[in-house]
Amino acid sequence: MITMQLDEAWKEYILPHTKNPRWLEESKAISEAVPVSKRELLGLILLAHIQNHVHSNKNWIVGYDEIAPEPNDGFITNANLRIDVEHKIVPQMSTDDPLEGILSTYEKYSNKGEAYGGNRTLIIHANKASQGMIKVSSLKDKIDGDSPFERVLLMNAVTGIKNGIFSIHVTEHYPNFGIAQVDLNVRTGTAIVPHYGIK
Repeated sequence: MITMQLDEAWKEYILPHTKNPRWLEESKAISEAVPVSKRELLGLILLAHIQNHVHSNKNWIVGYDEIAPEPNDGFITNANLRIDVEHKIVPQMSTDDPLEGILSTYEKYSNKGEAYGGNRTLIIHANKASQGMIKVSSLKDKIDGDSPFERVLLMNAVTGIKNGIFSIHVTEHYPNFGIAQVDLNVRTGTAIVPHYGIK
């Protein structure tokens, strides 16, 4: 099992690649020992920053457990609690409108049932701008109060990197509904959560 501090994981495995505009969509493993992609590691880092905002101990870190069952896209932990995560993406090259891509991605993997989603947080990364209006509650409406996943989150960039800050919205669609914003400092890997509206 491998664990990493959030700033160290960002600086070692993601920061060197941020000048490549397609880094979020690359599926290549960050290393042989940690076979998660940069996108998956980013999702873990953002989720851990949110947990650090919510909990007083502020010691959430990211990790990978090679003996965990599939799907195995890493986890976050504070040594007492552990959250296993499954990541999916709606890519820029998708021919669907982002909302349709988000809904169809959720449907595809929720149909795999409890054996696939049980005790896992699903993160869907939306990496495409919408041509129309996205009704932010549409995924919540599709889930309709019942999901094989423990938690369903949507992550999408609010801004590109400006003044060294990368702002991301994290919307929880299940079991509750709400939006948090994480402002990640791309130079240091540290972050603040200026808005937390998840119950």
